[in-house]
Amino acid sequence: ALIKGYAEAISDGMVDDVAMRDKSVEIIINKADQLNERIDELIDFVKLDTTEWRQSLQSKKLKPILDEFCKRVSMDAQLLNKNFSYDIQLPEEFFISLDEKLFLRALENLTSNAFRYTAKDGNIFLSAKLDEKQNSVFISIKDNGQGISQKDLPFIFDPLYRGTNSRREDGKGLGLSIVKTIVNSHGWNLQVLSQEGNGSEFILQLGV
Repeated sequence: ALIKGYAEAISDGMVDDVAMRDKSVEIIINKADQLNERIDELIDFVKLDTTEWRQSLQSKKLKPILDEFCKRVSMDAQLLNKNFSYDIQLPEEFFISLDEKLFLRALENLTSNAFRYTAKDGNIFLSAKLDEKQNSVFISIKDNGQGISQKDLPFIFDPLYRGTNSRREDGKGLGLSIVKTIVNSHGWNLQVLSQEGNGSEFILQLGV
């Protein structure tokens, strides 16, 4: 959707500044590379059910990863006419063991869903904070979009499930299933709070 959006903006003459046009082309190339990586990851998705993927676990500084991710999402939000804001309340030297590519994949799937099901000028908010009592980091992705019906809520993480609101959208019904598998494979937790017509909130609990 973003590749198409940036390409259409250039084609329609919405990007008439040379520097902005060059930046848009750069983003298209980067998004195409990301898409290629996602295809490879989807092919290797079955590996999440084994211990093979754990070989790539590394201790990483979490705040820089989230800051960089949020900066990229902010640019995407402008193109999609959505409002994205974030609040990362983590120490600069806070480390956590993770597979960075899989972690970012989970965040991208959640933010993409928030964009998809939030109307024009809608709001998406990402926050991250350390809870020392629970020895966990809580990452919340919240939107004020159309929400999820109560009848769909128990099944949204099932592979290939297409909920009531998503039946009119493109997609294969794998996004949330992939998120859930990534979270579970790391030994983390994922919670969703949603009410139809009042938006959704996905909360990742990353065990330290």
